[in-house]
Amino acid sequence: MPKRTPMLGLLLVLLALPAVAERPAPLAVPDLAKALSSANFAEREKAYTQLLRLPPARLTEIEEALRATKDDETIVRLTAVAQHVFLKQHTPLKGEIGLLGVSLNPEIIRDTQGEPQLVITILDTQPGFPAAEVLRPGDRLIAMNGKRFPLELTIEDFRRIINATPPGTQVQLTLRRGNTTEAVSVTVAAVDDAGTIALSEAIAQRRALATSYVARVQAKANPATVPLIFKSDDPAE
Repeated sequence: MPKRTPMLGLLLVLLALPAVAERPAPLAVPDLAKALSSANFAEREKAYTQLLRLPPARLTEIEEALRATKDDETIVRLTAVAQHVFLKQHTPLKGEIGLLGVSLNPEIIRDTQGEPQLVITILDTQPGFPAAEVLRPGDRLIAMNGKRFPLELTIEDFRRIINATPPGTQVQLTLRRGNTTEAVSVTVAAVDDAGTIALSEAIAQRRALATSYVARVQAKANPATVPLIFKSDDPAE
C-alpha cells in the first residue's frame, strides 16, 4: 500500500474540519445614519433600531455621524440615538427596583370574539432603557409571560408587578403593532442608586445627566436646533 505524504495527510485533515462561520462585519454607523433619511419607512425604522442597539463603546461614531449630517430628520433621530446609547451606561440591570422605562395607558377593548379585553398602550419610552430598543409608542400590550391582563388591572398594579421583577429579568410581551401581533422579550432594568435614594431623586439625577450630555452634543454638532429628547415625565413603570 502506498504511503501518504505528510502534506496529503494534512490536506485531508483540513478538509475534514468543520467550516468556521465568519463573524458578521460591524454595522457601519454612517450607512445606518444615511438610512434614517430613506423614503422607505421600514428601512428608516430598521436603521433606527439597529442604531439604538449599538453599545456605548460606539457612541463616538454616532456623534461623528451627527456632526456630519445636515438633514433635519436625521439630526433629530441621531440625537435621540446618541442620548439613548449614552444613558445605557447609567441604566444598570441589577438593583432593588425593576423598571421598564415606559409610560402607558390601560384600556378595555373588545377582542375579535366581541369579548372585553384589557390592553396596555405604550405612550412613550425612556432613553437608555432596554425597552426603548423593542417597544414603540402606540404598541398595545395584550399579554405578559403568556397570560392576558386581568380586566381589573390598574397602572398601579402593573407598576407593582414590574417593580417586584428583579432587574435583568426578561419578560415576554405579546403586543399588537399596527395590524400585526408580535411576541417580544424586554429586559427589566433599574435606576442607579434607586435602592438607596428615592426613585424620583434617582430619575432626576438621570435627567440631569441627559440634559448635560445633549448640551455637549449640541455644542459639537452646532445645528440651529437640536431638541432635547429626554422626556419630562418620570417613567411610569
